[in-house]
Amino acid sequence: FILANHYTTLAEHLKEKGFATYGITSNPWVTKGRGLAQGFAAFEAAYTGAEAASDKGAARASDLAVRFIEAAANAEQPFFLFVNYLEAYLPYAPPDEGLLALGVNSADLLRREYTIGEAEEIITSARAASDDELALARLLYQCEIAYQDQQLGRVFEALEAQQLLNNTLIIV
Repeated sequence: FILANHYTTLAEHLKEKGFATYGITSNPWVTKGRGLAQGFAAFEAAYTGAEAASDKGAARASDLAVRFIEAAANAEQPFFLFVNYLEAYLPYAPPDEGLLALGVNSADLLRREYTIGEAEEIITSARAASDDELALARLLYQCEIAYQDQQLGRVFEALEAQQLLNNTLIIV
């Protein structure tokens, strides 16, 4: 999918109205090359240089978002900030912070990752998943979401620290 230039994005509409626009993506399919940066003054890929193999870019995306919020707060200009996290998507291999948030000890896990290939086999009925496999996939997914929530919380904290939280529309 490539977004054609003749479509007008929300970022383009807001930029026309005087908003500062900044986009951050953790998804290699949501890119400038696919036309999805239209209207953003800056659009950065957080998945490059991710802190750890298990972090899909959430920590870097939050770092970039916090920096933007701090700078935007001083500019006294309305802004549109788009942050795209990928932690909820396969493969599930949560960082330690995600495990710890749910009280999961990595030593207690049979393994730390649930892959796209495994999910595809089950979805396409190539094989049935055991109860243990489903339980592992659910737990790793929950840990990924816990980690993403932690990272999103950092963005909320930055908005609050800059006294912007009560005047901000947040869409998750």
